[in-house]
Amino acid sequence: MRHFLLFAATLLALGGCYQQAAIPLGNDMMEIDVSAAPVYGRAGAMDMALTRAANATLKAGYEKFIVLNDNGWTESTLYAGSYGQATVNPSTGQASQGSFAGTARHPEVKMVIRMFHDGDKGAAKAVDAQSVLSQQKTDN
Repeated sequence: MRHFLLFAATLLALGGCYQQAAIPLGNDMMEIDVSAAPVYGRAGAMDMALTRAANATLKAGYEKFIVLNDNGWTESTLYAGSYGQATVNPSTGQASQGSFAGTARHPEVKMVIRMFHDGDKGAAKAVDAQSVLSQQKTDN
């Protein structure tokens, strides 16, 4: 039981963790990678990726972006273990044993974006980065 409680406490401690990266692929393209804790789910990881894409777009000096492709997936990790306990007294001897297994899910999103300046060809169909960030603030 102690092992299970330790495992559960570890998952709770990691509940707020995530990692993000914006990798330049050229002058107007970037790859956005987000790996989130299970508490966020796939939708939360996608939300983080869009926010990261909007921030990366503005930081690079562009105003708009489109998502060329995205690959959202969930990676599973199997955790397992076993335990044993023995109690010996003169009249009776008792022993117990058991095991546990569980999975942890880690939502991840990888997307490639193309960035545009206002007025560039294709910018009319692109998402305004500032409006994405404004929407994020009103949703939270």
